Amino acid sequence: MGPLPVEPLTPREQQTLDLIVAGKSNKEMAKMLGISPRTIEVHRSRIMLKFGAHNAADLVRKAMLAGLSA
Repeated sequence: MGPLPVEPLTPREQQTLDLIVAGKSNKEMAKMLGISPRTIEVHRSRIMLKFGAHNAADLVRKAMLAGLSA
């Protein structure tokens, strides 16, 4: 198991993370979850802070190492 985020993810953040790992765009994620693209941006930002990730690739790597996303 790899490094876990500093704070646990909320259920919506976990959904967002799963979609980021799946390669979905903010627009696609927003449509799938029934929320605005701006809300997705907020979730993405909070997830990146929690993981200490510098970009999406770093986030995906850290999430997979932590076993938090397939």
